[in-house]
Amino acid sequence: MATEKKKAINRLQSIYPLRAIVDQRYKRSSEAIKAGKPTAWSMVN
Repeated sequence: MATEKKKAINRLQSIYPLRAIVDQRYKRSSEAIKAGKPTAWSMVN
C-alpha cells in the first residue's frame, strides 16, 4: 500500500465563510426576537 502525504487543512481560513453566515443568521434571529416574532436557533456539531 502506497503511503500518501495528507494535505493539512488551514482550518482558520476555511472557517471564515461559515463564521460570516452564522453571524448573519444570529443577527437576524436577534432582530426577530426583539420584534416579537417566533424564532428557532440550533447548533450542529
